Amino acid sequence: MTGLVTCGSCGERLELEFATGELRGAAPDQAVLTVRGDDHELQLRLPDSRDLLAIAAAGTEDGAALLLERCLVSARIGGDDARGGRLPAALVAEAGRRLADADPLADLRFALTCPACGFDWAAPFDIVGYLWAEIEGWAGRLLSEVHELASAYGWSEAEILALNPIRRRSYLRMVGA
Repeated sequence: MTGLVTCGSCGERLELEFATGELRGAAPDQAVLTVRGDDHELQLRLPDSRDLLAIAAAGTEDGAALLLERCLVSARIGGDDARGGRLPAALVAEAGRRLADADPLADLRFALTCPACGFDWAAPFDIVGYLWAEIEGWAGRLLSEVHELASAYGWSEAEILALNPIRRRSYLRMVGA
């Protein structure tokens, strides 16, 4: 895979190249995580795509709190049920660390150094954004191919799309596109 990233310091555009195998990791060990302390116990499940969609739909600024609420299976503080209440900040932070540790691929980052200015940073990898850009690029190229062949031969879009990609490229070469 290839991608572009901009240096946060000098604005230099850098090209990344990586294998998809580098993005794979081990599956999380546990379905439910437990965070225990002297007076508390939280049980959490790992977030899934439904949780992320719910947070996006909610449009809330406090997505982390909503995510924790959705992933909280049970919460006991001092022997009392603490679900639905405000958890202490230290406990929320610990829960976040445990969730992140349990699924390190949830937040992919590339360690980069800008060759122009030497700035070091960790660039996040947004798989959805990456795949959407790839789909948009493919769709744009396909529309261009349809336009070229329709203009040259008078074929309909359906006729052009019915051609297999190799044959379509052969016709494009013949019309000089």
